[in-house]
Amino acid sequence: MKLKKAGPKLPLIRRDIDGVWNRILTLDRIRIHGKSHDTDIKEWVVSGEHLVLEIRDAYSGIGWDDKAKPRHQYVLFFGQVYSRCLPPENTGDVWRNEQTPPVFTRCLDLDLKKPNKRILQLLSEMRSGCSRQ
Repeated sequence: MKLKKAGPKLPLIRRDIDGVWNRILTLDRIRIHGKSHDTDIKEWVVSGEHLVLEIRDAYSGIGWDDKAKPRHQYVLFFGQVYSRCLPPENTGDVWRNEQTPPVFTRCLDLDLKKPNKRILQLLSEMRSGCSRQ
């Protein structure tokens, strides 16, 4: 039996981003919830290109249609990870009984939980340019 030599190991970002359950989006502005010690402003609108990691949990809800699953989005901003949860894609970007899409809020425990370390790693790789093609 002849063993094949494994090719070069792809960066995590290229192996894990499948375009359906895990994908990279680009937003031209994001809304962030956060306090500033200088002002009383609690919500910021930040313009510019932002790479967003979107993850859909295949085990949430009923069925296997990716468009029927809630979307968890993560963005790296000034070294901090922010997240939000959007309704299923076939519903739109606004939850029922709300008028605007949810804002991104800071993830305080991201580096403490093992599954979330993966998200931080993917965001860092996206930021460092591993997603360029």
